[in-house]
Amino acid sequence: INAEYGGIVTTAMDWPITRAVTDAAQVSSEWLAANRSQVRVVDVRERDDFNDELGHIPESENVPLTNFSASLKTWDRNMPVVFVCKMGIRSGRVAVELEKTYDFNKVACLKGGLFSWKEANLPLVRD
Repeated sequence: INAEYGGIVTTAMDWPITRAVTDAAQVSSEWLAANRSQVRVVDVRERDDFNDELGHIPESENVPLTNFSASLKTWDRNMPVVFVCKMGIRSGRVAVELEKTYDFNKVACLKGGLFSWKEANLPLVRD
C-alpha cells in the first residue's frame, strides 16, 4: 500500500484507501459492499459483540483481538484483508500492526466501522 496521507491511494488491486489520523488504511462501506467477494473481512470484536444487537457483516470472520496472534500465523500475507469493529478504532490499530509489523501487503479497516455500514443501509446479520 502506498502512503499518501489524507488522500486517495490506488493499489495494484485498485482498492481506494484513505489514511486515518492513526495511519490506518481505510476503505468505505460502499467500496467494501461492492468488492466483498475479493477481500477477506475480519471482525475483531469479541464473540458476544459479534452477535450483539448491531450484528455483523454477512460472511465476515470473527477473530477477536484476544485470539489474534495465533490466528494470523496461517493467513496469506498477500490476500487483501479489511478489518471491522464497531467504530473503526480497534480495527484500525490491527490494520496498522499487520501492515508495519507483520508485512501484510493489502490491509485496511472499515472507515467508521459497523456504524458507517449500518448508516449506509447495508446488511447486518446475527448468528
